[in-house]
Amino acid sequence: MQIYLDHLLLNSISEIMIKKGLTVSVAESCTGGFISTFFTSKSGASNFFKGSLITYSNEAKVSLLGIDPNVINNHGVVSKMVVDDMADSVRKKHGVDYGLATTGYVEFFDTNTAPKNITLHAWISISSANNTISELVPLNQSRLENISHVSYRLLNLFRKEIL
Repeated sequence: MQIYLDHLLLNSISEIMIKKGLTVSVAESCTGGFISTFFTSKSGASNFFKGSLITYSNEAKVSLLGIDPNVINNHGVVSKMVVDDMADSVRKKHGVDYGLATTGYVEFFDTNTAPKNITLHAWISISSANNTISELVPLNQSRLENISHVSYRLLNLFRKEIL
């Protein structure tokens, strides 16, 4: 899998967002700013991209996004509940039409000590005032390829949502 910014996808999202007067913000955990870089690589992105929060740690999710620590403890940091709360929170905090979010396990630091019941995967979510969409994304590549894959899956889902 090649790691790159898909300029056709970026142009498509940009055109739709500007034409419809829509705005978006992102809460990134496992993608660590990759999606924000995607949006800001386009000249004129400030017309629709209003900001992001990189909430890589549980503490950042709690302090910056207001995620309930009990939700993290009860459902796991990489869960549908957490990613949906992240997307909803960033949408409300930035006052935008759409909030996007990612959380996941894109690589195990030490495969010898990795929990046996956890596989590489991520959750992605899109929040609007009317709807929240989320998907589980299985992963099996290198760290950077997994980050790229999660980002692409979220952005492609987002493009379909705003069409």
